[in-house]
Amino acid sequence: MPCGGANVVTVSPSQFDGQSNQSPINAANNGISGTSLAANQFAEFGINLTQALGLGGKCFAFPQQVWESRSSGSSFTSDPPDIEIEHHIIQNCGEVKIIKQTDPRGQDQDFSFSSTIPSPGTSNPATPNCTRSHSNPSSFTLNDSGNAGKTLGSTDPADNSAGNTQDCTNVVQGTYTVTEDTEPGAFSFESLACSVTGTGGTTATTSGTTATINLKPGDTVTCPYINALHQGAILITKTGKYKGCEGQPAGLPIMVGGSQIGVCAGTGKQGRSERSCLQDHRLERRRGDRQPGNHRSRRHGLRG
Repeated sequence: MPCGGANVVTVSPSQFDGQSNQSPINAANNGISGTSLAANQFAEFGINLTQALGLGGKCFAFPQQVWESRSSGSSFTSDPPDIEIEHHIIQNCGEVKIIKQTDPRGQDQDFSFSSTIPSPGTSNPATPNCTRSHSNPSSFTLNDSGNAGKTLGSTDPADNSAGNTQDCTNVVQGTYTVTEDTEPGAFSFESLACSVTGTGGTTATTSGTTATINLKPGDTVTCPYINALHQGAILITKTGKYKGCEGQPAGLPIMVGGSQIGVCAGTGKQGRSERSCLQDHRLERRRGDRQPGNHRSRRHGLRG
């Protein structure tokens, strides 16, 4: 009968696996009692809880479990080491955190991401359970707005916010990828590094803007993406006439105070193609009356 309203699960025999010892066990190999055992006097059994309890694609944890082995019949005598109590959690899920930071911090800009983390569907509890784009974590956006002055590269919650963090709990163990999509025009990708907390054996590798996560139960993977803001500058170029270029070949350096400030265009103008300065000022003798004292000169102004 169920205890305290617990549900009884009838498990198919096919979910169990085990066998008794088919040959004698010598005393040196008997860690329980240190005595020799004849064939069929010791047995081990196991069960696939994921299959037995229908946990495929779902997250469940067992906060404590008790394993107890007892002898029966006249096979051999039970010993205190036969009973073992485990005080740790058995679980099949982990956690993935993606953090977006701008350099400098706090820039108000959306960054889009894509991932292979699946949708939770109607699973209860939600598997996975993501804080951003909850129903479809395969596509989400993050924004570092409001985090100006906070430590760049820090994964501490105090240095981040709900807007710049995708926190997915209840992620079933497996391999997943997360990729930052094309950066906005004013930003460039700066860095990506992932850290692992836990002892389950999770690994995380990065290539460009993609993180590949092999998630194991009980572990947490945190991956901060950092993008640099392009700090622009204005270049002003002045083009004008320079008397020192008159009659000089194109490409001649223009030197002022020992420093080069430009080159001659070969036309009397720096940086523009115009008439030669020598042709800008011409002296013409008027044809017609050539009597002495009746000569006139006409000076033409600059042409541009």
